[in-house]
Amino acid sequence: MTKASASRIARRRGRPSRDYSDDPDLVIAETAFALEAAWGLSERTAIDWALTIHQAELVLPTKIPRGGKAGMLLGYALPRRAGFHSRNRDIRRKLEVGKLQPDAQRVRGIARLLHLVRAHRLQVWPTSHD
Repeated sequence: MTKASASRIARRRGRPSRDYSDDPDLVIAETAFALEAAWGLSERTAIDWALTIHQAELVLPTKIPRGGKAGMLLGYALPRRAGFHSRNRDIRRKLEVGKLQPDAQRVRGIARLLHLVRAHRLQVWPTSHD
């Protein structure tokens, strides 16, 4: 059996592979990696927090724990009524297959900032000293 020439391989038929460099999940993956590194979170927890930071909207909580007060709880909803579990699974699948390639320098920069926030060396919200 003969091997196909380089020119024939270059013009293969079919749909071209998708470019994932502009995928909105890339920012979520980078933030999740930084949260894992800076705060020691698990992969799933870090992706959930990254989704909350970048895509979630504040809504009324759907479930109130026993003994919980309604005014003390926050709820979050993702766009298009997507669930956190399914979005988390989609992002992890893209990472496992290699479709998302987070930028290492960006992840390190985010992780440094998160580490400073956790160590209380970086003030996130301005305080007034009237």
